[in-house]
Amino acid sequence: MGVLSVDAAGGETPLVVRTEGYGLTSAGGGLTLGFGRQELVMLSGASTCQVVVADLPEDEVLRSRLEDLVEDYKNICVAGRE
Repeated sequence: MGVLSVDAAGGETPLVVRTEGYGLTSAGGGLTLGFGRQELVMLSGASTCQVVVADLPEDEVLRSRLEDLVEDYKNICVAGRE
């Protein structure tokens, strides 16, 4: 477990949802029977964030590649960063 912090670009207020449950659970894509877990971030308006990365990988090579993508594409945002 941890704390999810999302800072949206342009002063927007993000809606952050984390759901987890057993049985019949509702998720963004419909209903799940059994175990379901979902994390999502919704931004209203014309946000520059089109992709939000919740957790960067611990593997240094993958982390470096993702950092390069985030730098090259301004529509990819990392949760907790401005």
